[in-house]
Amino acid sequence: SDQQVVPPPPPSPATTSPATTIPTSTVAPSAPVPLGPRRLPPPAPGTGPSSVSPSDGGQLQRPPGSGLVIVNGTPAATDVVIVTVPDAAVPADRRSPTEVQSVQRAAEQLVDEFLVAAPPGAEPLVSLLETDTGAVLIGVLVDPRTGATIPVPVENVVLVTAGNLRVLLAGADDMGRPAPVSNGVLEVTDGGVVSAVAYGLPPRASGEVVMFSTPRLLGTFTTDDDGSFAGQMTLPDGLDPGAHTLVLAAGGLTSSLGLLVKAQGDVASPTVPTPGPGQLPTTGEAPHTSLLLALVLISLGMVLATRRRSLGT
Repeated sequence: SDQQVVPPPPPSPATTSPATTIPTSTVAPSAPVPLGPRRLPPPAPGTGPSSVSPSDGGQLQRPPGSGLVIVNGTPAATDVVIVTVPDAAVPADRRSPTEVQSVQRAAEQLVDEFLVAAPPGAEPLVSLLETDTGAVLIGVLVDPRTGATIPVPVENVVLVTAGNLRVLLAGADDMGRPAPVSNGVLEVTDGGVVSAVAYGLPPRASGEVVMFSTPRLLGTFTTDDDGSFAGQMTLPDGLDPGAHTLVLAAGGLTSSLGLLVKAQGDVASPTVPTPGPGQLPTTGEAPHTSLLLALVLISLGMVLATRRRSLGT
């Protein structure tokens, strides 16, 4: 598929909008921090998907790093949004203050792009937390062993967008270490987990999460009254290494993302940065939870090509 990588524009007043600083506070807000996706139980042995079939693979399967949304059988113009500013490639513990600020600005853009589809008045499913070395997202993953929220570096999530739909995806190994995104491709491990946090799905719809190429049901769910969903699925042991496609299907809508599956031990997981003093999660608006709690819980209609958008300043 065609992937459009948009490099950060030069720091010229004629081309660059004023940077928006993510607010921080030492006052604990009253609203709760997102607790993370609910863990979907594995399906019973031998249970297959009902929403998609092997014959759908030709349309649903995507190359690694590519996405596609289909609504009632019609492909929609789809973007895959990632944070790939050059500063994000610098190891977190070696970033200069300027590089940290660059990553934080790209992170804010990502969260804003996700939350633009949030229902009015709803508590955000995801919060952004600034750290001394960058930024992490709260509410995207939970530890598969304990259920505690895992802070995920913003450079290790992928956002699929189409119209009003937003699907934020991330993964972790069986020890709860966030999966990396390398060259725009989410790299998960067999036996690990993958999560999807979404706005814009059909309300109160039955849904499934399926892994292609041979369709394997990872979990079933029902969307909320406002069409949102946050779930985490376990990847079965023994998945063949290589390219696979994760499909989220609900109410006549499917969202596909191509990813890579690697054997356990083959993926170098990122180091989660440490939050700075007095820094709190933010959701693109005012911060709404305490840092302590966060750390404890820590294209046109028929076009099939995906555009990749990279966020930066």
